[in-house]
Amino acid sequence: MTPEWSVPIVAARVPEAGQTVRADAEAPVRAAVAARLGVPGIDALAFEARLVPTLGGAIAASGTISVRLTQVCVITLEPFDSKLSVPFDLRFVARPDEADALDPDAPDEIALEAGVLDLGEAVVQTLALALDPYPHAPGAALPESGTDAAAEGPFAALARRRGGNA
Repeated sequence: MTPEWSVPIVAARVPEAGQTVRADAEAPVRAAVAARLGVPGIDALAFEARLVPTLGGAIAASGTISVRLTQVCVITLEPFDSKLSVPFDLRFVARPDEADALDPDAPDEIALEAGVLDLGEAVVQTLALALDPYPHAPGAALPESGTDAAAEGPFAALARRRGGNA
């Protein structure tokens, strides 16, 4: 699969002191990422990451994703705009089997591909995980049913038969 947004960095060229990488996605990339994520649109997508080499040839990447996007409210079914700032902490490794699967607080690990890390693809994957699967517009609320939940629940007929309360 060809990533919608590719920002390749050669791991061996990351200075020992580290480096900061910034990127802004252009309109065609944002449209492709929006289609991948299943959202109506992305008006802005950028990241800033600090890359630092670690032991064993791994690269630690931490930073923030900034995105302005349009989502569809699951309550009103109307589109609404939102702005997110998503922090991330990743580790690019030469061999993914080095992952520490037992530590839930450890950074997510991504395999280096031929010594290259793709920050663009990592950012899109991180954003996909950060999006609310059931977005709702500010102020949107489910309508009040106007009836007592117990009176209309699955055991309401039994309660009426017993003569009142269950």
